[in-house]
Amino acid sequence: MPNFGNFIAKFWQFKKDLIILLPENGNKMKFGEKLKELRLSKQLTQRQIADELGVAPSIYNRFEKNERKVKREFLSKLAVLLDIHEEDLTKYWIADQVYKLLENESNPQYVISMVAEDLTEYGIKNL
Repeated sequence: MPNFGNFIAKFWQFKKDLIILLPENGNKMKFGEKLKELRLSKQLTQRQIADELGVAPSIYNRFEKNERKVKREFLSKLAVLLDIHEEDLTKYWIADQVYKLLENESNPQYVISMVAEDLTEYGIKNL
């Protein structure tokens, strides 16, 4: 029989990680907006970031506007450039993917609860 207390702790950590995109005003911050916020805080231009990633500035601009998905392989370099832990940036990126999957669902809370419950069945143990 599964440890119910352990499940609850893991579930709340999972939900906490998913809502990392919620700023104080309660509005969901998309990944691109987070990139822009971090870039501006480091006083970097879009061209500087684009050059480091090896993409055209127009492509990077679309990342910040949430018009184009950032490739996962860019996360490591972006984390260094934007002075954020790669794990934290990856959480923002994954959470944004989850939000996009659930944005038109009628009951996203149920889906999140179901996924949190099933994570260990899929071999995902660290929450």
